[in-house]
Amino acid sequence: MLFEVEFVVKENGHFETIQTALVYALTVTECRRIANEMASELEIGGIQFFISEL
Repeated sequence: MLFEVEFVVKENGHFETIQTALVYALTVTECRRIANEMASELEIGGIQFFISEL
């Protein structure tokens, strides 16, 4: 399955997208694991991500 992962930080009560990635994964759980790894590589504090299936 193809997922879009949007990495965001919250500033002044609003989410600001810092990066968007396309991820191929078999399940949402696998996509979440990959997204966590990608977020840790960005080295920015307070990163959250949103996953949507394409």
